[in-house]
Amino acid sequence: MLLSLEFIELILKKLNIENIQYEDDFLLFKFLVVFLLPKYFSEVYYKHQNISIIIFILIEIPKTIFFIIKDQNNPDINKQIDNSTFIIITILRIIYSSLSAFYYLYIKDLMKYKYISPYKCNFMIELINFPLFLIIMFIISFTPLGKKENKKFFCDNIFELFQDIAKLNIAYIILLILLPFIYGLLLIDINKTIYDFTVYHIFIPLLVLTFIKEITQSKLTIYISTFLISSFIIELIMILVFLEIIEVNYCGLNENLKRNIEARGVIDSSLINKDDDHDDDERTTINNETIK
Repeated sequence: MLLSLEFIELILKKLNIENIQYEDDFLLFKFLVVFLLPKYFSEVYYKHQNISIIIFILIEIPKTIFFIIKDQNNPDINKQIDNSTFIIITILRIIYSSLSAFYYLYIKDLMKYKYISPYKCNFMIELINFPLFLIIMFIISFTPLGKKENKKFFCDNIFELFQDIAKLNIAYIILLILLPFIYGLLLIDINKTIYDFTVYHIFIPLLVLTFIKEITQSKLTIYISTFLISSFIIELIMILVFLEIIEVNYCGLNENLKRNIEARGVIDSSLINKDDDHDDDERTTINNETIK
């Protein structure tokens, strides 16, 4: 899945015009996969979680449509790509967001059901991907994807890569050595978050990063900026409600909070123990009377 994500990025770079970057910003599709797929496999969501997710999705839908239309009507883009290419780019972005969500769910199940630690999980994936990536780079180097186009590289050419590294100064070489470790630490942090908490906890920093990217875009009117700020606040609250960090104590939304379910379990257990003790006392009394 990670190699597929890398391949999609390469295709987007090939299709894209210069200075226009399409990133993994379709939070809606990522969230839909993470929410609906476990639900399909009989994972139980309670009333407060279903309501919070529905509100989150209803807010994300117009935001996603708005930014797709905004990109399509961008004159800098329309001058250099046609509508069919733009549709392909949009579809690839949706696939990219959805596939990354599948990766999160796969990692969660790998750690939960196979009892693999977050660190070992990270090591195993990279141990498999690194030789595969080198093989793919060698193959691509002999294809048009590995050739120069307009003095730019759309895909790394393994032979040109070594020549470029030889021309770098020591500072860039140190940065190149540190970069894989930084990416590794980022993936470990994601794995640890999923392992110690839930997949949904990842959406808190993702939502914040997406909001920063959206609000810092140029040519946003005061109305759009107000909508983005308001939607960010509501979405953040909805995620916190889903994670039960914020409790809604009306309309029965707090009935199936994890804390309340555990409290009911303790009460039920104590009642069962009392019934057992009462039955033991009755049996002891009957036995004593029989002996007499």
